[in-house]
Amino acid sequence: MSCGRCLGIALLAVAPLAAQPADSLDTKVRALAHPRYSEREKAARDLEAIGEPALKALREVAKSSDEELRTRAVAVADRIERALRSERLLAAPKLALKFDMVPLDRAIAEFASKAQMQFVFDKAKVKDASRTVTLDTGEVPYWEAVEAFYRAAGLTEDDSPPDPKRPDLYRRPKYEPSPFRHPLSRLPHIRLIDGAPLEPADVTRAFRVRALPPGVVENKYDDLKGEVTFHLDVDPAPGLAVREIIGIEVRKAVTDDGRTLAAAYPALPPAAGLGLEEQVIIKQVMIANGNLLVEDMPGARAHAITLKTGGLRPKKLTELQGTVVARVVAPPEPVVTVNQLLRPGTHEATADGITVQIKDVASGPDNRVVVQARVVTRVDLTEEVLAVPVQMKGRVRQFIRINRGPGTVGGQLPDLKVRDAAGVPIRGLSAQVTNMSFDGTTMVQDVKLAFEKPAAVGDDSLNLVLMGKRPAMVEMPFTLRDVPLP
Repeated sequence: MSCGRCLGIALLAVAPLAAQPADSLDTKVRALAHPRYSEREKAARDLEAIGEPALKALREVAKSSDEELRTRAVAVADRIERALRSERLLAAPKLALKFDMVPLDRAIAEFASKAQMQFVFDKAKVKDASRTVTLDTGEVPYWEAVEAFYRAAGLTEDDSPPDPKRPDLYRRPKYEPSPFRHPLSRLPHIRLIDGAPLEPADVTRAFRVRALPPGVVENKYDDLKGEVTFHLDVDPAPGLAVREIIGIEVRKAVTDDGRTLAAAYPALPPAAGLGLEEQVIIKQVMIANGNLLVEDMPGARAHAITLKTGGLRPKKLTELQGTVVARVVAPPEPVVTVNQLLRPGTHEATADGITVQIKDVASGPDNRVVVQARVVTRVDLTEEVLAVPVQMKGRVRQFIRINRGPGTVGGQLPDLKVRDAAGVPIRGLSAQVTNMSFDGTTMVQDVKLAFEKPAAVGDDSLNLVLMGKRPAMVEMPFTLRDVPLP
């Protein structure tokens, strides 16, 4: 895989290992530029396994004059940070469900409220609608609680095709990719019917990954190509702000007869009249400001996985390992920090194309402080290309081109916070935009911010922090067992 800004997806152990001696870390980092390829790859794997404790040494080497060492150190550090970020953002929320002989329809209503989901209870597809539900999950991962309710209630989600007469009742709660919506809105509803537990699913993290039944019409076995195609459904838990589920990378697929199948990544068909460069561009997924610009196929509900079977048709996969690759919106975090807010004169700080300038600070009675600040945001995009071999609609997308914009959304009141040296927020009194201009590439916002300065806080220990929500690439490993195939 290429290095630098073109990064391959790596399945990382995000839990840091025992503290490593400094000389051991330095040796591993220096080995990233070893003359032998195998030694370079081993050093990268070792550092990724060490995780967060290796970041300081990698960032130091990233300043090296040795281009090979510098490039590889940046790549490894970025992969470690992405794994840490994924672990943090994709931790499953907790949910506790408790029912004691509760009638089915009432239990579903209470369950929907606690789970923050919408359901349609089709009594025509339920043999005994008067039965009761008894369940006590304790506090468990969200999707684990959802699956436990289904088992206790004897229900399952209906994956049958939509009824043209009532399409609103048959949609699953999928995220609709659109460059005009943020965050992406959910479609109604999940229809519950009598049935056995859902197909094999991984319910341990914020995304639930499950195999759709083998009879789903899109699933197929192509005996001419020797390929099997099946679909995985990926559902995020409520509260996870998803921009786009980019696709799924297959790590391992083992059949019931012990064979390991390779993922089939057929090339896109050639486009008449286009040269090589244009055809390469067609194979890329374009995302601007975290929004997918190539919309999903109408009616697409799940992610197609195609495997090469070697001409022997398997009945099921005893084990399927993979990684969901997605773009989510991280919770608000510091984007720009101006230190020593109250020091005299004009001063500023810049990060991620955003500059915060302190124009004036005035103190009034009762420790009231008024700050005149200017937030300058460049909205022209910087480009990042990631080498992510994920399957989308049964075809590989080897390159994901992401155009990154600023962390804050222009036109809205900048989220400015005053904090002390320890990061403790200072109570704000008011904030307003007094002037705003935009010339097509640069947004300028003048903000008047008032707060009450605590008497015990020194003048040089207050900082002004611009908070922002930023899109983040995340990867969630999953494992499914006994996956039935078409």
